[in-house]
Amino acid sequence: GKEIVFAAGVDWEPQVKASDVWGGVIYPTTCNIWSHNFASKKSRLIVETGANPRFNKSGTLAYGAASGKAMRIWTCDGNGNQARPVTDDPEAVDHFEPSWSPDGSKIVFRRQARKYQAKLAEFDLKTRMFKYPCSYLIYSDSFNALPPIVMDYLKQRLSAIFKGTEGGKDFAHLSADDRDAIREILAATWPGAPKEWKN
Repeated sequence: GKEIVFAAGVDWEPQVKASDVWGGVIYPTTCNIWSHNFASKKSRLIVETGANPRFNKSGTLAYGAASGKAMRIWTCDGNGNQARPVTDDPEAVDHFEPSWSPDGSKIVFRRQARKYQAKLAEFDLKTRMFKYPCSYLIYSDSFNALPPIVMDYLKQRLSAIFKGTEGGKDFAHLSADDRDAIREILAATWPGAPKEWKN
């Protein structure tokens, strides 16, 4: 309770007052991330051009910032060092508003396509894999432009995987709950999903 971390406009001067600290959705390229110490009454810049900062219990900061042409979730230490993006997606999809799990091992964030269709994604920092192990490239233009004969084959294979009839060690790690969850997510979010996946 001795310090507060917050995002402020890039032109903000380090003289914090209550009206300078706000919540809600702000775009990462318009803000910097600061920390203010109430005892010393001093503020220090942690990250340039970032927003929605959140610390976990171990002192790792998660925040939204640009990576190339898209917004991604980044992490760094409490001084802004060791900054790196920890999420990835096609350029047409942005990531915002990170929030830590109680144990500080996972980050939940808002995943939003440029068409403003938002959905949640969960990223596990222990495995560096999305919670539901199905490549996000299934939403990409290149995947959806595959020839019909190839697309039909892939849908048949996916259906077999969801039903558990696709054998082999490549899919042995998927539990029945994983298969059902992936099928339901794709049925709700992927325009190319077969109608039978909705059942």
